[in-house]
Amino acid sequence: LIEDAIQRIRTFLNQQGHWKADATASRQEGDGALRVVFTVHRGPQYRVTDRGVEMRGNRAIPTEQFRSALVKLQANEIFIESNLSAAVSAIAGQYRRLGYAQAKVSAAVDESTDGGSSSALARVQPVITIVEGPLTLVGEISLEGNTRIPTDQLRAAVASTRDAPYFEPRVVADR
Repeated sequence: LIEDAIQRIRTFLNQQGHWKADATASRQEGDGALRVVFTVHRGPQYRVTDRGVEMRGNRAIPTEQFRSALVKLQANEIFIESNLSAAVSAIAGQYRRLGYAQAKVSAAVDESTDGGSSSALARVQPVITIVEGPLTLVGEISLEGNTRIPTDQLRAAVASTRDAPYFEPRVVADR
């Protein structure tokens, strides 16, 4: 229960922009009672820099196409690390849907405090790095072993088409 409480405190503070918030707990026994004392270090509230999120490595897809993924990481907004993780997942998914099956998307945060580490406000520059990898397209589609259902009828049920972007969940659904 204590570990759960510590995690909930950290999560609550992180959602308020206290990216490096920490909490610990100690037990103090005495006078027939057990006291649990939580020590909370809120730290500064972090905001995204005036420049917003920096994107690196996206050559095939313009940054504008990621706007919906980056909406919670706008310039001067409170920085919440889970929003950055969600953006990375959304961007990776978008690349995969467009046929970049080997795309790798990662994030880093460059920190700069205004007025030192004791400042109540700090700035971060989220950086999303993309390694696109090759565009993978669907090649030949063949159907084998269909003795009872005509090939044309099966082809009509297949969403993948030749030269379309390869997207594994679509191929699995086709199968």
